[in-house]
Amino acid sequence: MRRALPFQKPHAVIVSALTALVARVTTPCDELTWLDKVGASCKQLIDNLETRAAELSKEKRMMQLASAKLGKGQQAAAYKLLSFLAASRLASP
Repeated sequence: MRRALPFQKPHAVIVSALTALVARVTTPCDELTWLDKVGASCKQLIDNLETRAAELSKEKRMMQLASAKLGKGQQAAAYKLLSFLAASRLASP
């Protein structure tokens, strides 16, 4: 079974909250309010994902620099492996 990514849980909360709100939409004004909430929720989700991507990119770069600074040896190889792991996490959906 695949482990849930950190950003999936807030997404599920947003979806369940929005599903409850859909039932309350009965007028055009309600629809506009609902659409504003959907837009704000989506923007927040995108902002969170962009922040996480930036953190992973920075982590990858730091590990690459540490590996390059150490040159050869086990510690350099460990930093290189960590940079590959960060790159893999960055590339995974």
